[in-house]
Amino acid sequence: MHSLTVQVDGDHLARLVRSPRAGLTELIWNALDADADVVDGRLEFSTLGAVERVLVADRGHGMSPDDVQQGFGALGGSWKRSTRTTRQQGRRLHGEQGKGRFAAFGIGDVVEWCTVHEGDSATETRIRAERHNLRRFDITTSPAEGDIGTRVSVVSVNEAAGKQLEQDSLIDTLSAEFAIYLESYRHVEISWRGQKLNPAALQVEREEYDLEVDGLDDRPQLVVIEWRRQVDRALYLCDEAGMALHDIKPGIQAPGFEFTAYLKWGGFRGHDVLLAESGLEPMSSVVVAAKEKLREHFKRRSADKRKSIIREWVSEGSYPYSDGSSSAAENAERQVFDIVAFSASKVINDGDFRS
Repeated sequence: MHSLTVQVDGDHLARLVRSPRAGLTELIWNALDADADVVDGRLEFSTLGAVERVLVADRGHGMSPDDVQQGFGALGGSWKRSTRTTRQQGRRLHGEQGKGRFAAFGIGDVVEWCTVHEGDSATETRIRAERHNLRRFDITTSPAEGDIGTRVSVVSVNEAAGKQLEQDSLIDTLSAEFAIYLESYRHVEISWRGQKLNPAALQVEREEYDLEVDGLDDRPQLVVIEWRRQVDRALYLCDEAGMALHDIKPGIQAPGFEFTAYLKWGGFRGHDVLLAESGLEPMSSVVVAAKEKLREHFKRRSADKRKSIIREWVSEGSYPYSDGSSSAAENAERQVFDIVAFSASKVINDGDFRS
């Protein structure tokens, strides 16, 4: 066994630790970057019912000892820096700076990788790191015994992380995050706790818009997807191929809609997307244009949805207004009623006719 020490300040590494959900998605992205066609995530529980371990396993190409030395020995030393596509299948890469491995410490205090790579001779490499010392990775290499691929195990899971990853709604949130990727690479399967991600089955509406931004020759594209069930709203910043690099809050009001949006623009690859809302141009103008288009989209969708719901109420006889001529005051009252009733439509429609 030997150890690698990351040549960067420990405080900087601590800032790369993300939320439990972000830590999980980074592990999945790493598996996809390794050409995995199948990625399986699951939880293991203690005898008391608490989350004891988070496991993410893939059937990708694994990491050779040289990959481990390069990727874990320095921040930004990943092989992904020199290419934009995966090694075997030529898929679009998500990561490029080797930051994703630190995100997993948002789940638990100890992360262990077991990776099998088939080169001149198959090797199995085990890597172990602890949150209290993010600069150190303990490495053990031996002849391979398992299948090719990588298995990541996160233990000493903190209570808050365990509760977040146990939520039933997480499967839908993951489906939303990987929707564009799974649409692009239909042979890929991602499962979480025994359920296969199936974004297509959850979609209600989908719209695509080309954005005009002053000073840009290439037009960013905004994809808006509305979902059947509740998801974590997000505006994903993607490269031109739709690879999500970062997510931010949409920053709009859209009551009655569950949605995520994907802002596709090649320029995000050349900037630090963490600064997308800091005023850095032209990235900031691209984000502003996307949010404005989102407001336009849901203003139109709200009007359409309101008309549809009111038609249903009219047909069942529960709408309190007639189509006859009305005074200006009655018209204004009706317009206010329509807006308020639409906002409460889910509660109203779930109730009985008398209510």
